[in-house]
Amino acid sequence: PSWTGKAFRQGVVAVSHPLAAEVGARILEEKGNAIDAAAAIQFALNVVEPQYSGIGGGGFMMIHLGKTGDTFIVECREKAPEAADKNMFLGMSFDAASTSGISVGVPGTLLGVATALKNWGTISLFEALQPAIKLAEEGFHINKFLAADTASSRTTYQPETKAIFRRPDGSRLQEGDLLVQSDLAKTFKLIAEKGTDVFYHGEIAQAIVAAQLRTRAGNPGKGRMTTSDLANYNVKIREPIVDEYRG
Repeated sequence: PSWTGKAFRQGVVAVSHPLAAEVGARILEEKGNAIDAAAAIQFALNVVEPQYSGIGGGGFMMIHLGKTGDTFIVECREKAPEAADKNMFLGMSFDAASTSGISVGVPGTLLGVATALKNWGTISLFEALQPAIKLAEEGFHINKFLAADTASSRTTYQPETKAIFRRPDGSRLQEGDLLVQSDLAKTFKLIAEKGTDVFYHGEIAQAIVAAQLRTRAGNPGKGRMTTSDLANYNVKIREPIVDEYRG
């Protein structure tokens, strides 16, 4: 009963991975607010569920401010590069299109999270990144879902991905394997130290553009994204669409 009361008064964290949930719960226990917890959870999920969620993508964050009653949405979905055109996927199979640089959108998650933290959070971006950095550096024992997903041939399309998500003999990872992601930790450390500018204007931006220009055997799809696309990315604050249903 005492635990239930504490949860009701101080908040509830519901996340698909227990390690990420633990990160959010710890933030709330340390007097952070829901925005702080959500930010730290997003970065932790990038480590423990890399196949689903990360700063290479985009999303939405719906926020309700208890003190004012305001509800709004931070929209940070991926955007098409300026050079994208309606015919760029013609003649390509779904597999070729979805694994080529052509299908890469300008990522918005990082700026969305940073915007929410700056305006409505209580901790810094540096602080929000620390649990994820620890998880990436020290590693964690993967669950059956991530292990199963490493069987996908897509984990072998790029050498960096293969080096992380396959065993040295090329076989898939197994449940319980220790997954260490040193390069991801380095990326997060750069962002913690230099802020979002390093991702949208600096060395990470340059690396993103270079990576999506790659092609692989049987897939000639070069990306259209430029450093200008990243530099010009912006977050939108949207009003929610509200209606009534049967009163």
